Amino acid sequence: METKVVNGERIELTQEEIDVRQVEIDAYIEPVPQSVSMAQARLALLETGKLADVETVLNALEGDAKTKALIEWEFQTVVHRDRDLVLNVLGVGLGMIDSEIDDLFILAASL
Repeated sequence: METKVVNGERIELTQEEIDVRQVEIDAYIEPVPQSVSMAQARLALLETGKLADVETVLNALEGDAKTKALIEWEFQTVVHRDRDLVLNVLGVGLGMIDSEIDDLFILAASL
């Protein structure tokens, strides 16, 4: 039995009110974190089978782009959703679309 409080009294919800609440719950979209720890990011990549692929992409880069990406990968403590490491390595290098990267960040934040 679901209830609500109206004018200080607890009353039972109608089936229509229950249905509306369920639609709102079902429509809820989990917000995408804009940053996660590097440990969370690596665990999410491991869990999705992409960790080794990241290493491959990083090693395939050349010049300053490779150096910059390796420094970020090895020494950054936080991974930001809008930075080159994510956009270029995950997005371009692994062929992940925005919604897949969002899902990865949501997963990472839960670890």
